[in-house]
Amino acid sequence: MYLKNKNIETTLLLAFITTLSFAKGKSFEIILLTNEQVTSNSLFNIDYAFQIYLSDVLLFFLTWILIRNKNTLNKIKKFYASKSQLIFLFFIFFTIFSGLLSKFPLVSLLSSLQLVKMLIIMVIPLFLSEKPSLKKIWEIIGAVVLFQIILIILQKTNNGPLGIYIESVLPKEEFGIRSNENIDVLRSTGSFFEPSILGTFLLMQYVFLKNILNKIKINKEKIFIQLSILITITGIFFTASRGIYLVFIALTFLQEAVFIKNKTKNIYKINNKNLILYILPILIAYPYLLNRFSDFPRLFSSFGSGTYRIQMYEKAFLLAKNNIMGVGLNLSPYSYAIQKFSNEIIFDPAHPHNIFFQILAETGFIGLMIFAYFIFQAIKEIPNSYKNPFFFSIICFLASAQLYPIFINQPEIISYLFLYIGLSRIYPKI
Repeated sequence: MYLKNKNIETTLLLAFITTLSFAKGKSFEIILLTNEQVTSNSLFNIDYAFQIYLSDVLLFFLTWILIRNKNTLNKIKKFYASKSQLIFLFFIFFTIFSGLLSKFPLVSLLSSLQLVKMLIIMVIPLFLSEKPSLKKIWEIIGAVVLFQIILIILQKTNNGPLGIYIESVLPKEEFGIRSNENIDVLRSTGSFFEPSILGTFLLMQYVFLKNILNKIKINKEKIFIQLSILITITGIFFTASRGIYLVFIALTFLQEAVFIKNKTKNIYKINNKNLILYILPILIAYPYLLNRFSDFPRLFSSFGSGTYRIQMYEKAFLLAKNNIMGVGLNLSPYSYAIQKFSNEIIFDPAHPHNIFFQILAETGFIGLMIFAYFIFQAIKEIPNSYKNPFFFSIICFLASAQLYPIFINQPEIISYLFLYIGLSRIYPKI
């Protein structure tokens, strides 16, 4: 990368993007409760892990180089010019204060440190001495998607994880995550811990590449992006995540409606020709789609996943009601485990499967209002709104985060949210 770019900042940024999807490295783990100590539907130990990944090392060197750059001080006004960045900085200070009042201050403070990392990821694009071309960004993203799909194919051929280092495997899931409805259906994870995280990652890249496709005129580049989109959609279906399917369908219609409203004849014809990008993946993954939607009517039954989530949301509200400053970042699983809920609870002591309810439980109503205002302001500050190449990717993450626990407990995926917010400000249009 350096030989091609001749710029150390650009090289480190692209390398950071390349390695961000690999959730492997070193972890500092704190056991809060062992599995045996938890009586309410416990599946694992209740713990907290402070992770240091390869991408974090690259981020550290990039930050260090930018700090040493004399021009960085001249750009400091760009930080204060963004209201969303100031709001998020205030949110970090609030979590530090509330964390000191929690039962495990060390866990909350380390979690606040993870928020600092997110802030750095978001502001780094503003301080680059030289903005890399958007082409370099989408080439890297397309290459990462291709790599993930190759890994998925190999995992499916092996009928489970390959057992190589780059795979992130949950305890008790060493042989792969299976569909509850059909144990023969392997749910793809790629290099991530869970299918829902992989699905969120692929959704974000799908809408980004789709935006790029409608502006590319060079045939070779167009073919590369079309191939990337095709396999990305196939990979989304192989996650067998119903929530991801619904978000994919909703965002596809939303994105298409925007493009049709603002189309030229050429773009419209290209979209018609690209129907194969949707039809072929559906044909390939039809058995997975049929299996995952077969029990959709039972979503809100006594033991349905919809009921599971609603119960978590109700108890998250109860935790916030009883703890004005919240229970502390990343301490919602512990708080669920020690509470005396009714015997009808079907959820396990995990993070609430909704980013806003998780923040509500862990930082209280005040923290939720601060974070929600940050999200609103960050979206408001995106140049050119839906015409921005990263706008739909940001919306995509937020939509998925309403169904899955993907806050700082999964830094490898939420880092993409803050990265794309930062990149959206230096690439106002394609």
